[in-house]
Amino acid sequence: LKADGWLAMPADDIDMDMTFSTPETDFKALLSMVPAEFAKDLSQVDVSGSMSLSGYVKGTYNETVLPGFGVDMKVENGRFKYPDLPESVENIQLDLHIDAPKGIDDPTTVIELRRCNAEIEKNPIDAFLNVKFLGQDPMIDATLKAKIILETLTQVVPLEAGNELRGSINADVAINGKMSAIENEDYDNFKAEGQIILQDIFFKSEGVAYDMNIIVAYLNFNPSHVELSNFKSKIGRSDISASGKFDNYLAYALKDEMLSGVFNMQSELLDLSEFTSDEKVTSEQAGTEEEIMGIIEVPSNIDFTLNANIDRLIYDDIDMANAKGKIMLKDRVAVFKDLSLDMLGGNVKVNGDYDTSSEVPKMDIDFDITEMDINQAANSFYTIEKMAPIAKSCRGKFSTNLSLKASLDQNMTPIEETIRGKGRVKTKSVSVEKFEPLNKLASELGIEKLAKQ
Repeated sequence: LKADGWLAMPADDIDMDMTFSTPETDFKALLSMVPAEFAKDLSQVDVSGSMSLSGYVKGTYNETVLPGFGVDMKVENGRFKYPDLPESVENIQLDLHIDAPKGIDDPTTVIELRRCNAEIEKNPIDAFLNVKFLGQDPMIDATLKAKIILETLTQVVPLEAGNELRGSINADVAINGKMSAIENEDYDNFKAEGQIILQDIFFKSEGVAYDMNIIVAYLNFNPSHVELSNFKSKIGRSDISASGKFDNYLAYALKDEMLSGVFNMQSELLDLSEFTSDEKVTSEQAGTEEEIMGIIEVPSNIDFTLNANIDRLIYDDIDMANAKGKIMLKDRVAVFKDLSLDMLGGNVKVNGDYDTSSEVPKMDIDFDITEMDINQAANSFYTIEKMAPIAKSCRGKFSTNLSLKASLDQNMTPIEETIRGKGRVKTKSVSVEKFEPLNKLASELGIEKLAKQ
């Protein structure tokens, strides 16, 4: 890759006017840009075909502005074959043109994928895309046709030892029209039709602790929405079935407008512990190892409702049953409505919200807990252990109506000085054993029975 031009930093902004191109026209030069972890031993690969790549970057870059840019890339009659594999990728054709002289969001931007073709063991992939932003009324013309048998990919590209990949993807989708037709619900003047079908997709990797299996997934396209009519999967021990739809998907993709959707999800077993990382990091201040979870962000441009019904839910060694209820995501806030589950010997009902609209996330949640085991709760929840250490020495059950507000730290743990709560707690058949302050009091008073209660 060669470049010409200039770059200047007179203040905080970075100004630039540069062009770039590839001096070589061999398709193998393009393959050499593939990261090493995705392409093994390219020096031995049989490659033919020609390519060209050129473009420009011009304008100002800062935290809120991107410079204008353009890219032209072509591949003609591309082909590659690994020496130790039986099949090749043939008839690779690509013609891509992007011109965004004032940045990607400018009305004059044009994105054209004039041609994109390849054949993998005689399974064709054909795609076309033309997007013209035309002021504030983007025009899109796109098609995708593909039939991919994933087992054939292992015949043309080497996988890591121990990895498995199989299944099929069939796609036939066509979209054509102006965004204004969608916004005005003038669906007669906008074409969006087709389907993407995933069947029996299985992936296994030495670097992933669980196998992933999409048994079936049907995505149906029309002008107003994308419908997931049938989805069944098995990921590790967990199974998930779902159906629903996304509205306004084109405006979301082209203009970053609100994406709305309603989905129903069922599961006999959802083991979230399989998906959490065991990675430990060292705290610079404390010099100790601790597990960093990280803040869960809620997107600002999603209006999403999930109706869930889970027979068994496992998280962080807590085994829960009969989990059901509604979760709504909107404006960076997650709202929990009528969530109910059985856990730690009792039942929990939850209503409230988790708010990430400010720099520090906040929770405002009402809990209705019925006959939960005190000892199990103290051993499972850090907040109970911290606020009421005697709970770990208690045997019995408790019920509570509790309203809890708090700001959360980077580990999603309530910050102690921000916790505000009110409610009523009832206990049932509670005994206290091996609580050291009580043992000392019994010794000082000479009341042996006090240490056993």
